Amino acid sequence: MAHGGIARRGETGEDDTNWNRERAVTAMVWENTATTMDDCMQCHFRRKASTDCKACHTGLNLPEYHQVAEFTFSHGTPAREKLEECNVCHGYAERKKMEVRSDHTVTNYSRENTFCRDCHSLRPERHTERWKFDHAARTKLNGKEGCLVCHDDRPKNTLELSITPTQCGTCHRGGTHRKNWRAAHPNFPIMITEQTRFSMDCMQCHTNKCLQCHVPD
Repeated sequence: MAHGGIARRGETGEDDTNWNRERAVTAMVWENTATTMDDCMQCHFRRKASTDCKACHTGLNLPEYHQVAEFTFSHGTPAREKLEECNVCHGYAERKKMEVRSDHTVTNYSRENTFCRDCHSLRPERHTERWKFDHAARTKLNGKEGCLVCHDDRPKNTLELSITPTQCGTCHRGGTHRKNWRAAHPNFPIMITEQTRFSMDCMQCHTNKCLQCHVPD
């Protein structure tokens, strides 16, 4: 940066008779002195300097799609379309810039990038106390692709870089009710006994196939 890469560009050598102030000014134009982001970050990493964007880019303007309402929840959509663009800034979470591979999806990229994981490991504001019972309707409306960025619907022994330990199978174990399932059923809003009748509360987990025989209260 200090010398504009004059040696690398072959401007120094045995014959320096043509070296003068005018030539020096020309050699130090922005195109020659500007370093790459990789060079900056490698030095920041080595010296344990801040790697926050605002540490250097004090006049940084966020892209327009960052400035929409609820970007925290909606950023997955532009990320799927502009993952390479996201990686320009957010790829420096580790000591070496991440590469966006041809097989990268938003899901596996966010699980590998610590910048994404730092936020995705926190409980979202929308996950209220009743989220366990409300998420089915949300999933039917929006699909489960967004859920699978943090959670996983695969068997536990196949999980790779999962962001949260709470998976679909944590509650949705499948199969018939196990022995003493009433006592083991997690945080159900009512106490389940032998006399408990089928109601719409059951539908929080079960499908409408129950309604083929049972009429809810």
